Amino acid sequence: MKLNMEASVENKNTPINLAQKYWNLAGNDSWNIVDHMIQIWGPHITHVDQHTDHASFLRKGISFRFHHKKWIGKSTREVGIRYDHNYVLDCPDQEKDGLKHATKLKDGSSEQVVLHGCGLGN
Repeated sequence: MKLNMEASVENKNTPINLAQKYWNLAGNDSWNIVDHMIQIWGPHITHVDQHTDHASFLRKGISFRFHHKKWIGKSTREVGIRYDHNYVLDCPDQEKDGLKHATKLKDGSSEQVVLHGCGLGN
């Protein structure tokens, strides 16, 4: 499956979230993703205030660091949070067949993997 989305903003820096994804690779019966392992090539997140509005500045947070593979459930237990944040992607030179990896999600039980990329076709 391939889905192409594009956005442009003139005259100002603006965080853009074209799609919000929730992938449960274990299937409908599991109802959660805490047993999934994720890696995100994004060193920053946009700040979320008490109204869950995404502000225009960036922040780093230890519980949000997924540069290396990490169990999603580990971080949610650390600070009791849920993940509803925008990552600012930094797609390095990890190219394979023209794809710069943005995220990699793997289910621990089924071994299914989903890769997301940025800069597709570039």
